[in-house]
Amino acid sequence: MADTGKTLKTIADKLKALSKEINSIAMQVGKATKPQTINTVKTKPVKKAKKAKAPKKLTQKKTVPSFKGSASNVDKVFEMIKNAAGGINNASIVEKTGLAQKQVANVIFKLKKQGKIKAVSRGVFTGA
Repeated sequence: MADTGKTLKTIADKLKALSKEINSIAMQVGKATKPQTINTVKTKPVKKAKKAKAPKKLTQKKTVPSFKGSASNVDKVFEMIKNAAGGINNASIVEKTGLAQKQVANVIFKLKKQGKIKAVSRGVFTGA
């Protein structure tokens, strides 16, 4: 056991001596390289390649009827109501114009709001 302790102590002393020699060599190398200028090229970090995305699918937009088209519907329905003696109901307007029930209801709402027509009874309208 005593031999092992002595051996370890001698190894530690030799490592210290070796460390001092390495430090002195490093200082000499540092002094020698300071006056010299070395042109180094700065490199930019390399960006990782991104995965290629699949191209977006082009979808056609749903066409919304323009205001001009609905204005002609308003005119058609208004003329129909104005010319009807005693008024006209929603079902008749739908049949004669070929418009959907919802479209007719919207047109009638607009005309009532503008004050151009009035309701005689439920679902029956006449010119104001």
